[in-house]
Amino acid sequence: MRTLITGIARSGTSALYFKLKQALPETTWCLFEPPQFDSSELYRHPDVLAKIVIGPPADFDYAPFRGFDRKIMIVRDPRDNLISRLLYHPCGTAMFREDAIKVATFANALRLKEADPRGVSVSALIELIHVLTGRYRLDRSAALYDLALDFHRADDDFVVCKYEDFVAGRYAVLEDYLDVRLPAGEADVTEQYRHVERTKASDSWRHWLTADDVDFFRPRLAPFMAAYGYADDWILAAEPRISSAHGSDFVRRSVAQRNAQAKEASGTRAD
Repeated sequence: MRTLITGIARSGTSALYFKLKQALPETTWCLFEPPQFDSSELYRHPDVLAKIVIGPPADFDYAPFRGFDRKIMIVRDPRDNLISRLLYHPCGTAMFREDAIKVATFANALRLKEADPRGVSVSALIELIHVLTGRYRLDRSAALYDLALDFHRADDDFVVCKYEDFVAGRYAVLEDYLDVRLPAGEADVTEQYRHVERTKASDSWRHWLTADDVDFFRPRLAPFMAAYGYADDWILAAEPRISSAHGSDFVRRSVAQRNAQAKEASGTRAD
C-alpha cells in the first residue's frame, strides 16, 4: 500500500504520519517531507508512506506524488491553524530562530498578548513577524487556505480526515479507508520532530482572536470553513486566557530545541 498524507502546515500532518508509521509494516519506505521525489521509485516498493505539506506553487510540487493509491488530506479549523502557524514560525524559519534579538522581540510581544489578550491582535503579531523577517505577510497567511482548496479541487481523490477527530482518537474513517487498525494513545513522534507539538487542542482561537481579527479573517476563511464543515461561529471567549506555556514559553522552548538539533547535526557532519 502506498499512502500519501498532505495538508497545510500545523494541521496534524506530522502526528498522522507517525501514527500511521506505527501501524504499517516495518519494511514500509517512509518519506517525511522529502525535498524531491522521483516518481519512478514509487513502484519499486510495495509499501510506502509519504508526508508532504501544501504551500505556494513555487514551494509545493505535487506532480511526482500523483501515483499514490491511498491519499489522505488532514484539515484543521483554520482559526486554530492560524494560531499554531503563528507560534511555530520562529522555530520553523532559520533566519528567525538564529537571531536571539528577533526571538526575544516576538516573545515579548506574546507576553503582552498573554497579559491582555484583547489588547494585542493576532493580525498585529503576524505583521510583527513580517517586520522582523520580511516574510509571512498578513494577506498571505489567509490566502494559504484558498491554495489548499484549489489543490483539493484539482485532485479530489483524497479522503479527508479532520484534525479534531484525529486528536480525539476517532479513527474510523482512516481505518476503513486504509484497512488497518491504528494504535491508541499518542503518536510515537521521533525526537527530532517533537518541537512541533503544542496544545493538541481545538477552539483556542476564541482566546487569541480579537474583534478586529474576526472582521479581517471571517470573510477570508469562510470558503475553507464551509468546504470542510466548520460552523460559521465566531463567538470569542468572554474572559480570554492565554497560557505562556502555549505562547511565549513555547516559542522560546521550540526555538532552543530546534537550534540544539541544528548544532548537533552540524557537529555530526563535521565529524
